[in-house]
Amino acid sequence: MMRTSTIQVMITAAVLGILLSAPSAKAQDYVPTPVTVSTNKIKVDGKLCYSHIVLERQTIYSICKAYNVSEEDLYKFNPGLEENGLKKNGIIIIPSQEAIESAAKESAKEAAKEAAKETAKETAKEPVKEPVQQEGVRKHVTKWYECLSVIAEKYGVSAESIIRLNNLKDTILTNRQKLLIPSQESSAALVANTEPQEQPAAEEEKNDSTITEKAAAPEFKPKEDVRFGLILPMGATGSTSKRNYMDFYSGVLLAVYDASNKGIGTDLRVFDNAEGNMPEDDIMEGCDFIIGPVYKKSLAAMLAQNRDGAMIISPLDQRAAELVGNNTCLIQAPTLRVNQYEDLVAWIKEDMRPQDKVIYISETNTRDTLAVKQMKACLDGSGLSYEKFSYNILQGRDISNPLLAKMTKEGTNRFIIESESEAWVNDVVRNINLLKKENDVVLYSPSKIRTFETIEAEYFHNVSLHVSLSYNIDFESDAVKKFIMKYRALYRTEPTQFAYQGYDISTYFISLASRYGDDWKEKLTESPEDLLQMTFRFRREPEGGYINTGVRRVEYRPDGSVINIE
Repeated sequence: MMRTSTIQVMITAAVLGILLSAPSAKAQDYVPTPVTVSTNKIKVDGKLCYSHIVLERQTIYSICKAYNVSEEDLYKFNPGLEENGLKKNGIIIIPSQEAIESAAKESAKEAAKEAAKETAKETAKEPVKEPVQQEGVRKHVTKWYECLSVIAEKYGVSAESIIRLNNLKDTILTNRQKLLIPSQESSAALVANTEPQEQPAAEEEKNDSTITEKAAAPEFKPKEDVRFGLILPMGATGSTSKRNYMDFYSGVLLAVYDASNKGIGTDLRVFDNAEGNMPEDDIMEGCDFIIGPVYKKSLAAMLAQNRDGAMIISPLDQRAAELVGNNTCLIQAPTLRVNQYEDLVAWIKEDMRPQDKVIYISETNTRDTLAVKQMKACLDGSGLSYEKFSYNILQGRDISNPLLAKMTKEGTNRFIIESESEAWVNDVVRNINLLKKENDVVLYSPSKIRTFETIEAEYFHNVSLHVSLSYNIDFESDAVKKFIMKYRALYRTEPTQFAYQGYDISTYFISLASRYGDDWKEKLTESPEDLLQMTFRFRREPEGGYINTGVRRVEYRPDGSVINIE
């Protein structure tokens, strides 16, 4: 049977009011926010589209006008948008003209096929016969919310017999997966006939050493029920903060819902620490893990009163990583920027050929930020041979020849940059774009470059931009598509980045605690996983806790596509 989840919520009435009310405005005061065309191109079902983040007071009309698409085309690519409307920070898909034309052609083809089928039915002299079904075996097409135990109970057979009959490797099902269901009479026999045979004595002696090794390894006892805490400042000052934390909470609840469909029971305990207060010991007692608090100061206070030694997960604040070195119970979930730099250098080393050249471009007459210092340290510690080139933005029009002198014509010129200055980065990208006409170039950069709105998206594709990111959503992924549909159905709105964050962190740790029981943290560094928005690759700090080093790679290609690199 499907397991249920218990949620104990300790939040104020004011927080609940966030869900039930929203600030109103007079019609004459409403001014739509200008829409900037996104530079983030993705492919949805093979069609080139834009990923657009909705800002406050943007409208369907203003978005359609900016992207030159009709409302009808927008709704086609965003099921549920017409009924539910826009939400601030929600992500919607904007089809390109190419995608609209392609979709129209596909619709025309489908209409022609349906017409042909209807014609064939009318002219057929004999009715179409259903395929003969094997006696005693039924067919079942799974729905996204069904788990194996629910299906087995529905037909009155064992889950094991369904696994045996379909040669399933595990109990996780996908939407619209086709299953064969044995009859009740054959269910028991099917399991009985496939029990493993007893090993001969000689084989047992042969495996004595293996058995001894296994006995020496720690035993992990799976848990059917996972208890965890969630500490968020849901009543925080500022409407944006409130919405972000409520979106995070909504993602957590959807993770709990999915866990129950997989047979994992959960006891979720929620506490609002908007006033800076910490929960009493008995509220979080016996938790397998605790997500939050958010901010470094609150995390330090929580760690100080953590007498039971529960694992505490830092969900959002990168600065909290400073606490990991001295706290064995702390897990830093957000990937740090330095991990992006490490991955960029590793990426270059993977791509390098003997005739290639690496050029690090930096800005002169500026004090090195922490980010720049970290980038240089990663390059210097990698053993990678590279050239240095520095200039300031006032010299931007005169650097083509000096930069060209550093480049190679025999191989690929692999540029790497890091700067907080949008104007300077824009100038670097422009100059590399000009030099690309006669040279093979690739630009490597951390995720900050994608937030610079003044850089032409076409330039990213021309210079084959390679980006390492802490977060990225692949809208082509079936898992992401399912999540969006479920989120819309449950909350009647679009998920934001915070909703994905809450879902990913909760899903990962619920699964880990269920699979390995009370000692799940012993498997943390051995359990890498890619989820909707985040990649989890944990590293243990000496004498401290754990830091997530997982990053995602994205490549901008000359054909206008943006590819997620596995």
